[in-house]
Amino acid sequence: METPLLEAEQLLNLLETAVAQAKEAVLITSAQLEPPGPEILFVNPAFSAMTGYSREEILQKTPRILQGPKSDRVMLQELRDTLSRGEPFSGETVNYHKDGSEYYVEWDITPIRAGSGQITHFLSIQRNVTARKLAENQLKEMYRQVEKSRNDLGSILDEMRIGTVMTDEGGRVVFLNAAARQLF
Repeated sequence: METPLLEAEQLLNLLETAVAQAKEAVLITSAQLEPPGPEILFVNPAFSAMTGYSREEILQKTPRILQGPKSDRVMLQELRDTLSRGEPFSGETVNYHKDGSEYYVEWDITPIRAGSGQITHFLSIQRNVTARKLAENQLKEMYRQVEKSRNDLGSILDEMRIGTVMTDEGGRVVFLNAAARQLF
């Protein structure tokens, strides 16, 4: 049995419901990239939940309202340059909630074109990736501490006058201090 095509109004209602229920934040702006920047024309409830701004507070503002001191300026310039060329962009930076607290955001931004090919709007799908970024930063710090401890241990063992050899589980030599190198 064939599924009937949806009428235009049914399709519009379906799309509106789908975007409203999406867990990712959805933002649609004008195509104006020059200051003051694009104007926010649409946000879904997930965007409001992620940023703390109600729909009424954020409409007709620029997404730059979400930027602050730790927002990656180089990446933001790359975003602007890429969109100026009419290309989609993916990236992440630090944004700021309405209350001023930081969060890491990952975006996929796509130009929306009219039938003539002219860019009329930008569609941004956004995700709060703060938990992932904090875990990555914690892992980097732990790795740095392990490397420092390893280097400190190597320096201490090198100063010992007794030959010291360390092996892995398979019996392969992984460290020889200076005294052991002289012996072998």
